[in-house]
Amino acid sequence: MPKIQDMTATIDARGFLRFVSATATTLDITKFPFVDLYIDRTGKRVAMQLSRKEQPGSFRLLDHEGRYLVFIKGALTEAKMSAKPGRLELVRDGKNLVISGKSAKTGTWEYFPCRNSPTIPMASLDSRGTLILDRNCTKALGIPAVDTASAEYDSKKKEITLSLQKKKGDLNVRAVGSHANISLMGTLSSFGIPLPTGRIRTACAIQGKAVKFSVADLLRSTR
Repeated sequence: MPKIQDMTATIDARGFLRFVSATATTLDITKFPFVDLYIDRTGKRVAMQLSRKEQPGSFRLLDHEGRYLVFIKGALTEAKMSAKPGRLELVRDGKNLVISGKSAKTGTWEYFPCRNSPTIPMASLDSRGTLILDRNCTKALGIPAVDTASAEYDSKKKEITLSLQKKKGDLNVRAVGSHANISLMGTLSSFGIPLPTGRIRTACAIQGKAVKFSVADLLRSTR
């Protein structure tokens, strides 16, 4: 895996990776507003893919007075790599810009989604059945002005729709900062849908005061 000249970056105390000017020029970085992150848990590596198009979980590439930054601390921590401030070497591997740790092993790449996609409404569901709506969802749905929800399940499409309303729904919607939590443990059980074994992320479709998301991955996990 050859190293490319001037492909270096720095990481600051907040966990932001900054592309040095030479690297930014080499990558023609102004054409890419988004970055998708991947982790290799076995090899203790993190990979970045610059992208012109946002997908669910994309990180925004920030332009801070001509310096291009992306938040990478979470991915480094998840891959059990050091997030200590300093200089990093980037290695190009196909579409990937790879940051390697000290492990001699390599494993498979796993997508590491951002908790707050720049513009795509996203939610996460944890192993206790708590649905966490991100700030794009809460803004579009009018939370906290609406504080309850009712759930419907389309078994053919494998989608749950939550209709939000004020004080009339069966489920409580609890605003926490810019996010909102809804306990779906009993709801999932009543629909015959298993709880996830770990936290999962999903894109949401919003229409009016209703939010829809797929549970197809949860059902596949039981097969």
